[in-house]
Amino acid sequence: MRSPEEDVIGYNVYRTTVPPDGEVGERGFERVNPSLLTANYLKDFGVSLDMMYYYRVTAVDSSGNETPLGLANEIGIYVP
Repeated sequence: MRSPEEDVIGYNVYRTTVPPDGEVGERGFERVNPSLLTANYLKDFGVSLDMMYYYRVTAVDSSGNETPLGLANEIGIYVP
């Protein structure tokens, strides 16, 4: 789903293996995509089997402003 903001030009995806602890923090998130994403999907080939990963997606606007990582939505995915 794309951002409703008209000046959003792309997205960054961040990943960590550190589970949430109730604190708002970055928990070692590292950017997955080498360049700004314009598609609404990402294939992450940097994962290992039998691991839990947590992802956050940020939007970047035409001025280069990025959603603060601490405010980005998060999803957890288990790779069996």
